[in-house]
Amino acid sequence: MKKTTNEIVTQIRALLNELEGAPADASPVQESAVKTTPKKATGCIGAIQGLIDEDFFKTQKAISQVVDKLKEEGQPYSRELVSMNLLNLVKPPRKILRRIKENDQWQYIVRT
Repeated sequence: MKKTTNEIVTQIRALLNELEGAPADASPVQESAVKTTPKKATGCIGAIQGLIDEDFFKTQKAISQVVDKLKEEGQPYSRELVSMNLLNLVKPPRKILRRIKENDQWQYIVRT
């Protein structure tokens, strides 16, 4: 006699419940009911996100201005690292910032 997939799954759940000390007819807890909070970004991108939250990018800012502001706040990141993370905030999936080229220099501003 061949068992169906549902019968096998039911038998496995009953065995797992038995191992856990629960009654064999107990219904399984749905994993989708567990809510997780999104992780807060850390490092350079977290510092830039903090500047966004403080409305630093309300007006256009050059990379050098961002680097200087981070240094003032005690977070000395290299120009290359800041540039890479700003670009990550411009591209999908985040798309938080826009960038505009003025005088051969990229300027960053919050996307509206």
